[in-house]
Amino acid sequence: MSANRHWRRSIAAAIAVALFASNASAQRSSPDLPSWAKDLDRDLAIVQSTHGDHVHEDDPWLVLYNEVLIESVGEGHFTQKHRKAWQNISAEKRTLRVGVPFDSATEALTGFTLLKQRGKLWTKYTGKHTGVEVPELSSDFVTADRVNVLETSEVRPGERVFGTWTVNSTETFPGDRILPVMDPMPVNRLVVRAPTPVVLRAFGRFGAVDGNSYELNRIPAFGRAHDASDRWRASPLMSIPFLLASMHAADSSWRDSARRARALFDAALAEDRAASNIPAHVRKAKELTTGLTSIDQKVAALVTFAQSLVYRNIEWGIGAYKPEPPSEVLRTMSGDCKAKVLLLSAMLAEIGIESVPVLARLGEPYLEYQGPATTNIFNHMVLAVRTQGSFGERARLESGVGRGWVLFDPTDPLATFGLPPRGLQGTLALWLHEDGDRFDIEFAEVADRFRVDLDFEVRETNTALFRMTIDGASPYASAAKHNSDPDGLVPRLKRYAEESLRYGVPGLKLDDVLYDAPDHLNGQAAKVTLIGSVPHPAQKLSSELVAIGAPTALVAHAIGLPRQLSRKTPPNRERALMEEWETPVCCAADQSWWEARIDVELPLGWHLEFQPQLAKLDNPWITAGIDNEDQAWHFNIRRMRGHFPGSAPAQRVADLNTILSTMQHAFIARVNER
Repeated sequence: MSANRHWRRSIAAAIAVALFASNASAQRSSPDLPSWAKDLDRDLAIVQSTHGDHVHEDDPWLVLYNEVLIESVGEGHFTQKHRKAWQNISAEKRTLRVGVPFDSATEALTGFTLLKQRGKLWTKYTGKHTGVEVPELSSDFVTADRVNVLETSEVRPGERVFGTWTVNSTETFPGDRILPVMDPMPVNRLVVRAPTPVVLRAFGRFGAVDGNSYELNRIPAFGRAHDASDRWRASPLMSIPFLLASMHAADSSWRDSARRARALFDAALAEDRAASNIPAHVRKAKELTTGLTSIDQKVAALVTFAQSLVYRNIEWGIGAYKPEPPSEVLRTMSGDCKAKVLLLSAMLAEIGIESVPVLARLGEPYLEYQGPATTNIFNHMVLAVRTQGSFGERARLESGVGRGWVLFDPTDPLATFGLPPRGLQGTLALWLHEDGDRFDIEFAEVADRFRVDLDFEVRETNTALFRMTIDGASPYASAAKHNSDPDGLVPRLKRYAEESLRYGVPGLKLDDVLYDAPDHLNGQAAKVTLIGSVPHPAQKLSSELVAIGAPTALVAHAIGLPRQLSRKTPPNRERALMEEWETPVCCAADQSWWEARIDVELPLGWHLEFQPQLAKLDNPWITAGIDNEDQAWHFNIRRMRGHFPGSAPAQRVADLNTILSTMQHAFIARVNER
């Protein structure tokens, strides 16, 4: 028995020695570390992570090196090979969570691997254990965006993680790809290379290393670089450097890009013509316009029908480039922006009205774009229509290749033919025609204009009745469009409006909500009317004075003004970015024009002692003012876009706070004792 125990101990000791030797061998040779990572590890050996002008004390990770190799694998198909190195620059152990974004409809992600350092040993994490996340998007926004996420165990301070993955494109057209380069973490060095025949063009703050290789150093974290405190101005996309990989070296003009995109629309329309002697859109156009006498009436009928179809938001370049044929749109009674534009264009042609698809950039400023010609910078599509006479006058383009044409967005349920489409004023667009070209969208009238009219009746019982009409594209109009039925407003919308308004006006009760759809023929925007009551609207200030705060609170809510003042960030030189990475003062793509009227009706024997006042603002970025006439109170805000040289963001923040504080003031009434 003793000999047996001794034999077992000998075996255990031998196994332990073998394991130690194996572990020591692994520690020396690091067999899991590939040659590229070994070379990179040696090159980075002298890198010391110090807090500087692009790395701050609250940054736990630093991207030491980021390399992207872009290769062509056929006409319009690209492969992006990524190599990346991170270092824990904090004072404690941290887990690294890496997310690789890709579009599962047009791209395939392969080879996602992380190598985590522990002393001289490396632990491998592969894509087999990744989680997939879907970006948080609004419910009506459909894309194939995915983010594959891989997480390591804890990494000790000063140690590194190496990563590699490949993104392969699976859909072609228009033969180019945009590669954004900003990172959620600060980056010491970024190198992007592309062998011929891929043509690599850089836009932003890149420096060319050679003909097809670019390098960018000392990049702050994306969030910090664009952490603008100015709520009146969007950070211009042009401050984000990116690269364009293209297969069309000699075909790089805007006209060429327009021709390639237009060819897709012509091909989709040709499918229907080849499949039937009388295509479905021809029959539908005839059905919708039968009995109508004027061209304006016919245009309004076709526009209303296209707008009524269910909108499937598949962004240009995300999920699809080629539109569905009109027959498919009519079969499903739904379509994305491309498909709805093509259907409406084809039906308008049947009544002799010429139209042209227009690529645009919805919701983001592209005013300063001076980069390569590519359709990939656009994300939306609208339709330009050549109308007769003055029909649609206010939405006519003022400049560019489409000057004089009326622009309409059939995907927007609140759009009115003849009024400027929302979110497009001043943005870059591309005219999809044989002689197409890029241009900046400018309308005859300021876009995104809406008005609020409030009748507020205070009664002697210290209750108030109100009727508030919101004229134009407002959140309430959007909600009403999707939640109303032939018998009036459904209860869900009523609850939504009531609960939203109660934040600013406690105890508010809604009795009814009315919705009027856009009137295309007469150019009248959608309207929503809220009818209800407010308990105890008058708060006693003295024996004779009362404050009535609900009217301004209702209007501020309807306009969409924030309830809190904008925070002024004190200057902190220690946390300031390098000058070259500061967001320039530029380019809010949209203009907004808000008008409001409040008419306060008081009980017999009461009269207004004070109405909210505002010293007139008249700056390049905003104008605002209040006009009082007897009981009526008129408020006008016009927010502008453009260049504001020499102006600091603090000036615009101060103007915003002035307006917000004004809208928090109450009406003061004097109560005469009878």
